[in-house]
Amino acid sequence: MRIKSGVFYWLAVASGAVGMLFGLGFEGNIQALGTVSDSDFITAMVLLLLALFFAQLGDHAAEREKQHIGLAVTEDREENARRGA
Repeated sequence: MRIKSGVFYWLAVASGAVGMLFGLGFEGNIQALGTVSDSDFITAMVLLLLALFFAQLGDHAAEREKQHIGLAVTEDREENARRGA
C-alpha cells in the first residue's frame, strides 16, 4: 500500500509548523538571555528541512498518482475498444 500525496503534504505542514513554533520559542529565548543552545537550533532546522523533504515526497506521490490514473484511463479505453463499445 502506497502513501497518498495528501498524507505527505499534511506531514510537511505539521513539521513546518512545529519547526517554526520551535524557532519562535528559541528566538524569544535569544531576546531574553542573549544565547541559544545548539540543540534547539538543530531541532528547529531539522524540522524545517523535514518539512521540505515531505513536500518533495508529496510532489512525487502526486505525479505517481497522476500516472496511475492515466494508465487506468488508457486501460479502460483499450478494454472498451476491444469490446466494441
